[in-house]
Amino acid sequence: MRKNLSKIIFLKSCVIFFLTLPVFALASSTDGTIQIPNQYAWGENVGWVNFAPDNGNVHITDTGLTGYIWDSIYGWINLHPTLAGNTGVTNDGQGNLGGMAWSEGTGFIDFTGVRINGGGKFIGQAQGLLFGRLNFDCLHCDVITDYQPASTRIVSGGSGVGTGYPTY
Repeated sequence: MRKNLSKIIFLKSCVIFFLTLPVFALASSTDGTIQIPNQYAWGENVGWVNFAPDNGNVHITDTGLTGYIWDSIYGWINLHPTLAGNTGVTNDGQGNLGGMAWSEGTGFIDFTGVRINGGGKFIGQAQGLLFGRLNFDCLHCDVITDYQPASTRIVSGGSGVGTGYPTY
């Protein structure tokens, strides 16, 4: 009887413990978004460029970037245009970007030379003929995503060893 009472008390304690744990939403390391307020890069000809504007819906995956970024002079910049055979801003899965975005006011912007490091920070410069350089490395430039390059992801999975829960 005493052994059963101990089990009941233990089980009730476990239930209370798990019910009081905070609930966390885990971000995806393979389909990332920009982490507000870390959303601005500096364009030498356009000023601050917002990588997380309202309705921009920017996503970063192992194959590329989609959505729209915003500059206050020329407006929306499409990260995944399909103009003239362009495939948009690409990602090699390791955070090395390439390809081109499209701005109606300034034309194509080449993202070759930009990469996303293991901490999700964009580094380097993109460049367009009229757009000029888009700098991710300046003072107050801080575009950060929850996307993680494939080589920096923590792989989790079952080892087949056990659940880690005590047995009685």
